[in-house]
Amino acid sequence: CRDPKTLAMDQWGCNLLKKCLDRCEGQLFQSVVDVVIDNALELVQDPFGNYIVQHLVTCTDSDRPNLHISRIIDALQGKVLDMCM
Repeated sequence: CRDPKTLAMDQWGCNLLKKCLDRCEGQLFQSVVDVVIDNALELVQDPFGNYIVQHLVTCTDSDRPNLHISRIIDALQGKVLDMCM
């Protein structure tokens, strides 16, 4: 996946990226997560990008605990009020 941010902000790309997040692992998974978290503020304000951030918050299973929630919170900390205005 060359540009996860662009995929996340596209109607069909966000579905593809969600499936990638569900199925990939290791370095590929971490690379996509890093891009999403680095762009979390912009993505949560996009109708399709927001879906990807929500998916990262809710996706967890016994094989892969959800360790990136705190990174998403850190990325958005102090900006929630600005997003509401």
